[in-house]
Amino acid sequence: MNKKLFVLIIEDSEEDAEQNVLYLQNAGYDIHYQRVETANEMKSALEKQKWDVILADYLMPRFSVPAALEIYKESESDIPFIVISGAIGDKKAVGMMKTGVHDYFLKDNMTRFIAAVERELREAATRKEKRRAHQNLQIQHEMSLKLNKTTDLKVALNYVIETIHKIEGIDFSSIYIYNSQKGALELSAYHGLSQDVLKLTSQFDAGSPFYRFVREGHPIYGQYNVIRQQIDDVPDNEWFLTSAIIPIEVDAQSIGAIFCASGASDDFLSGTKITLESIASQIGGTIARIKSEMALQKSERELKAIMNSSTEPIFLIDFKGTILTSNEGLGIRLGMEEKKLSGKNIYDLLPPEVAKYRKLKIETVFKSGEPIRFEDERSGRTILTSVYPVSDTDGKITRAAIFGLDITDRILAEKRLIHSERMAGLGELAAGIAHEINQPLNTISLIMDNLLSEFAKDENIEEGYLKNKSDKIFENITRMRNIIDHIRAFSRNQDVSIIAGFDINSSIRNAVSMISEQFKHLAIHLNLDLEEKLPEIRGNTYKVEEVILNLLVNAKDALLEKRHKVTESRSHKVDENFEMVVGIRSFQEDHSIIVEINDNGIGIRDEDIGRIMLPFYTTKDVGKGTGLGLSISYQIIREMHGTIEISSNIRKGTTIRITLGIN
Repeated sequence: MNKKLFVLIIEDSEEDAEQNVLYLQNAGYDIHYQRVETANEMKSALEKQKWDVILADYLMPRFSVPAALEIYKESESDIPFIVISGAIGDKKAVGMMKTGVHDYFLKDNMTRFIAAVERELREAATRKEKRRAHQNLQIQHEMSLKLNKTTDLKVALNYVIETIHKIEGIDFSSIYIYNSQKGALELSAYHGLSQDVLKLTSQFDAGSPFYRFVREGHPIYGQYNVIRQQIDDVPDNEWFLTSAIIPIEVDAQSIGAIFCASGASDDFLSGTKITLESIASQIGGTIARIKSEMALQKSERELKAIMNSSTEPIFLIDFKGTILTSNEGLGIRLGMEEKKLSGKNIYDLLPPEVAKYRKLKIETVFKSGEPIRFEDERSGRTILTSVYPVSDTDGKITRAAIFGLDITDRILAEKRLIHSERMAGLGELAAGIAHEINQPLNTISLIMDNLLSEFAKDENIEEGYLKNKSDKIFENITRMRNIIDHIRAFSRNQDVSIIAGFDINSSIRNAVSMISEQFKHLAIHLNLDLEEKLPEIRGNTYKVEEVILNLLVNAKDALLEKRHKVTESRSHKVDENFEMVVGIRSFQEDHSIIVEINDNGIGIRDEDIGRIMLPFYTTKDVGKGTGLGLSISYQIIREMHGTIEISSNIRKGTTIRITLGIN
């Protein structure tokens, strides 16, 4: 099914407008367009319809691009504005790009047109998603401020419901919380249509599918009717097209759920899903906090029981830092008996530099009334400290509850996982590395055979001959040493970056040298087109090699997957016309160095392109990738203030473009 594209065409020639539409239709788009040729017509079109792209002729009898740009800016649109003109000078073209035009084309040269439109559509979608993500973060932040100031669960849930309805695409929401006395999920808050109209169930007992689903703790998204078939006690309702059920967890146990629905869309955006899950997490955190504060108010004895359930430090202090109560975990951390800590000043028990840092952080909580989290290192361990304000009955902040969590093992595990991904990639290159070392070994072996043969003749051997042979032996030994040193430097854990100027072509060639033999074995043709004498760039050359290797390994996998599918489709007869090719190109463009890696492999689906840089997201079969390779590559290039762009056609191939700034 072709993707719909709404196009506003600013053009005085109907024939030229239809030609532009034809270009897009031939590219597979279902075009809905309107042609305008005056300012008033453009204003009216922008008011009545949401457009995906604007195509404009530069100069018309009653209108022009500069005038159209002013209207475009006033409308606060953020969609691609592309100029298509019969003739335009370079000076005017540059001027247009500076004033807001995204791209321009001559009517007799439209070769890049479709690629440019698709690129600008992707970038516009990315900008929109970023704005939406920023708005959602702001909404969550405002909600968090309110939640942190209440100890009433009902009030907190009403804050949450109000927040959810500020998110784009949510028409109805409700929250169910587990009532331990009744052993059921109870409707605690809702917003949208009335309960009678929706025929909402006010309580789900332990025998209901909804209850069982929520207690399992897995979110579900989908079309409303489909979810209703899975969970038959969700009411039949003609209002909704899509819905979501997101469990609320406290201490890794599901204690409720958010139910959301929309009548305007048949699916929630990925950003909306992330936001809903974050809100569910905040509800869980708020419930945990409220329960904790209630326990504090009930009795010191009950508080001790709760606090001592954790082996990590938990304690309560006043404004001066005096310890009011604590758990055994704090005593263990400080090397003191827990009962002797009460009345001591926490800042006197810490090293001076740590005490000064902690005091500044904790004082901000007393002043702002907002909780904070921070990390610090002591004795080789990384501690995550959370500080929460505690108010008295008058609402004045008089105490701070402090929670310590040793996250050293988690940080090390993450580093090991990333390092293991690097080593896994290096393991795939063993064949190429072996060849690189075997070649000089074979040369040395041949030289030694030659020398032994000469010695066997029982004749005097010329000094020059021996020197020549020995020089060749040492030359090949040096080559092997360099290969081994390079592999060692490449494969080591690179927590400490080595920043220096380096030649990008050398990095490319080093990376290629470690995989070229594997490519040859698999009959993959590797084409290098490297522009010579490129300026140096600054960074870690080994990390750049890692990026190139990751991308080459991905290209190899894409080619092999395509060959496998071609083989299956040909009744297990390999299609001899399919030649597997990978190309690497480097060149300078303005003040940047560009590296492009392309292949004619299986390609990437449009819906996957925006997600393949995310950690642990992979399009490969189970067991064939962790999903960290591209994420690591993205992080490395971002640290160098560069960018990675991916363009792909399914079953035709993929091009990855790396842009790095010149120092």
